[in-house]
Amino acid sequence: MHAEGQRLQTGDVAGQRSRTSRGPGEAAELAEQRVLSVALVAVCLGYFMVILDTTIVNVALPPSARIWARACPGCSGWSMATC
Repeated sequence: MHAEGQRLQTGDVAGQRSRTSRGPGEAAELAEQRVLSVALVAVCLGYFMVILDTTIVNVALPPSARIWARACPGCSGWSMATC
């Protein structure tokens, strides 16, 4: 009876550890997984922003070029791109 009570106090039920009692190795592994997860999310968001920016520029560039061509008829496309 005493062994069962001791097992319940330490969180070890039927030879398995509970999720609340982790060893130092398990805690370090969990912390490393969190860091990698945060890094993966940051990389994915950064890549999404690059793709979104490229899409916006490619959609907005032709109308902008037409507007600038009307505003400055003597300017060539190359000189407008390098200004």
